[in-house]
Amino acid sequence: MAKQTGTRRKKMSHQERRRARMVEESRVDRQRIRSRIMSVLAARGPDATVTPTEIAKDLDPNDWRKYLRLVREEAIALARTDRIEILRRGKWVNPDDVRGVIRFRLVPPDLLRDEEE
Repeated sequence: MAKQTGTRRKKMSHQERRRARMVEESRVDRQRIRSRIMSVLAARGPDATVTPTEIAKDLDPNDWRKYLRLVREEAIALARTDRIEILRRGKWVNPDDVRGVIRFRLVPPDLLRDEEE
């Protein structure tokens, strides 16, 4: 019998395959969540706000709870790039200090213009 010369791939356990699949699904979900946050906010207008729960229910009305953590994480990422603002009790919150009940809104156009000048 001839000896195999190529490198052999390690067999993945069920858990390892499951984790790899979850990571890939998470990448797809994250992009989908970001685009959903932006599209819902754009459709509602510049002064409108939206909750993480509304976005999660928009993604999956029956199993929306599994998306809540991802929605919050992606909103924080969008806030760090100044695409949206995170509000708590109607006031702006630093993305690094987010906790509790929050809402999202688009960055007001007048703030964008000030930064561009």
